[in-house]
Amino acid sequence: MNLWAPELKQRIAHEKRPSVAALDTEVTEISDGDTLNFDHLKVQVIAVNHLPVRHAFGFIFETSEGRLAIIGDKLTALHSLKRPRVLICLCTKY
Repeated sequence: MNLWAPELKQRIAHEKRPSVAALDTEVTEISDGDTLNFDHLKVQVIAVNHLPVRHAFGFIFETSEGRLAIIGDKLTALHSLKRPRVLICLCTKY
């Protein structure tokens, strides 16, 4: 987060926040194929094609009750997923 230190300092000064506790964050870098586990929730990270944006990801959220995929790349959604109950795929033509 050192990279964002000047930005955070400017926001704090400009917004005159009574507390900066909300800006205290912990960052975990992710990569294609990573799996994040939170108690009863598993989140799978998959790379998606959002050229010209590099390092774009979709996410598959899974619990014992089902799966939810949030992906903005229709081709990745069609070829990489194992039948989620809900698929959110936002495709916008610029």
